[in-house]
Amino acid sequence: MQRRITSILLAALITVILFHLMQLLIDAGTTRPPAAQPVTMLERVVAVEEPPPPPPPPVTKQTAPRQLTPRQASTPAISIAPLEFPTPAAQVPQLDLAIAVSGRLQSPGLVAGVAGGNALGAFAAGAEGFDGKDLVPISSARPRYPRSAAAREIEGWVELIFVITGEGRVENIRILDARPRGIFEDAAVAAMSRWLYPPYRVDGKPVAREATQLFRFRLEDIQDIYLWDD
Repeated sequence: MQRRITSILLAALITVILFHLMQLLIDAGTTRPPAAQPVTMLERVVAVEEPPPPPPPPVTKQTAPRQLTPRQASTPAISIAPLEFPTPAAQVPQLDLAIAVSGRLQSPGLVAGVAGGNALGAFAAGAEGFDGKDLVPISSARPRYPRSAAAREIEGWVELIFVITGEGRVENIRILDARPRGIFEDAAVAAMSRWLYPPYRVDGKPVAREATQLFRFRLEDIQDIYLWDD
């Protein structure tokens, strides 16, 4: 019994000592730093000496300039005689220009980029005074030479009639004649549908026109003019 009491007392003493050591360790780890001392700044006053003023500029006396009397230069008199040029009377021959205008005009069409002399166009319109200048296409397409016709060495031509709208598009393409038939018509119509003409208006309103176009298909022009049909 006495041994048990002694053990309890020793255990309690050791526990108290351990708690005391832990408290000391905690206090040692949380030591506050010393308070910062205020820093005093010393201001140094430097006296700046002002530079002496510059000396005044020297005073120069101004003297009045002497007046110079210009010499009178003698200018010789020069007499210029007027030149006379003969004016021959120009004789302008009178030209008698007479232009006959009918109610139905026809004008040859120029084909841009196709065969020179191989494709001709004609224009027919009932409007009086139309000179046919607007018939020149602003954009044209070359017809493709059919491969089957080139392989069989067949030549021919196709004549088309079509309508040029007031805006310059080609519509209502029809076949007037073709030789031989059933070979070159599709190539001619396909090329003609891609042509464009300048817009044509009368009194500010678009006016449609009718024209014809002749396409000639020749073997000698395949490399220079026409293209092979795929």
